[in-house]
Amino acid sequence: MKKYGITDPLYMAFYSPDIYRDVVRFWRGFCLLYLLSLVTLCTIPGMVKLHNQLGAFVANDAPAYVRQMPTLTIAKGVLTLPERRPYIITDPATNEIAMVIDTSGQYQTLEQAKARILLTERQLHIQTGTEPVAVNLSQVEDMTLDQAKMYETLEVLAEWAAITFFPAAVFLAYLYRVVQMIFFACLTLAYARIVGLSLGISASARLSAVAMTPMVVLFTLTGFFDVPIPLPWLIGTALTVSYILIGIRTLQITPTENSSSQER
Repeated sequence: MKKYGITDPLYMAFYSPDIYRDVVRFWRGFCLLYLLSLVTLCTIPGMVKLHNQLGAFVANDAPAYVRQMPTLTIAKGVLTLPERRPYIITDPATNEIAMVIDTSGQYQTLEQAKARILLTERQLHIQTGTEPVAVNLSQVEDMTLDQAKMYETLEVLAEWAAITFFPAAVFLAYLYRVVQMIFFACLTLAYARIVGLSLGISASARLSAVAMTPMVVLFTLTGFFDVPIPLPWLIGTALTVSYILIGIRTLQITPTENSSSQER
């Protein structure tokens, strides 16, 4: 009979062999709802941190950037500036180039501008990862942005960005954790058969989902407090596998009321 609820593994996974036995024997399905609950809770600290960082940026750093910005007018996908010349926006702290705005044609690529952001007459170029992304201004509604409106927009962004991006952040993190769960479930299934323990794929997935809890919580806390972890994939894998072994060992040494329940 099921003894623990969906919230119990959130803390019991760290120390209690009983939760692993209960999840494998008496829970049903692949534990996807539990994994979603775990991911949702662990996404909240990151969104709180994003909200605080954006708020601090808008209050402390943004004014120095905004004061360097010209008035931007976009009409029918074409940008116009007060003067047809390059505007170089620099980081006030390091004096490095942060952004270039140019409708004169002098700068056409990020390499030429030596910046991560380049706004030209018809395109916005952004360096994301290893590949630059170009967005046509024809996709942007006609608008005029002066410095006052720019700052107001940044304030709104800082206020609502975390809430707006939260569903997408949960969705992407959930997909990533589901892939991880499948990987660990395969390892669990293989090891269980080696030691002669009868586990089905769904039971292996449930055990893996709960065993991933310490890793997910650990990475959430270290990310929130900016604590670097060397070789995070290796450490995360080792930690999860350790808890999987604890779960399998618990199932081996404890007699079952219904041996077929392990095979589901």
